[in-house]
Amino acid sequence: MKSIEKNGIYKLRANLPGCAVKDYLITVQNDNCKTTMYIPNVFTPNNDGINDEWQVHAQGFTVHKISIFNRIGEVLTTSYETNFKWNGELKNKNLPTGVYVYPVSYTHLGLITRDDLAKWKVITEKPYKTEYKGIEVYKLREWQQGPVMLLSLIHI
Repeated sequence: MKSIEKNGIYKLRANLPGCAVKDYLITVQNDNCKTTMYIPNVFTPNNDGINDEWQVHAQGFTVHKISIFNRIGEVLTTSYETNFKWNGELKNKNLPTGVYVYPVSYTHLGLITRDDLAKWKVITEKPYKTEYKGIEVYKLREWQQGPVMLLSLIHI
């Protein structure tokens, strides 16, 4: 197996016994491998063209929801747009300098998506069970280290 570590066009030759040799061109283009998220902690909405808008800068993520709250917990604005920008205004009036809280809901594009979650189903498994000093102890299956915990109890 050969690993491809850069974007580009690669030639693949299939040469199976009893078959004709066939060449394929494969284009590898994956910009989602690089993931960064930068959220500025200050901005200056004074219309000088420098840092006038607050924005989440995300590469490799999809931003689903951004809410901005004032210091007493009132919602000033909410957006469901990935490229949302805020100019520091509420009802066309500049807000004062201060502390604002901004929870951001996002999905990493390389790991899991909403479609993945929509297809997800709960699987109920029968737990492992043992008795330890007169007490029944239950633990989930292998992926939850169930047997390791139970064997540790048995050998105490």
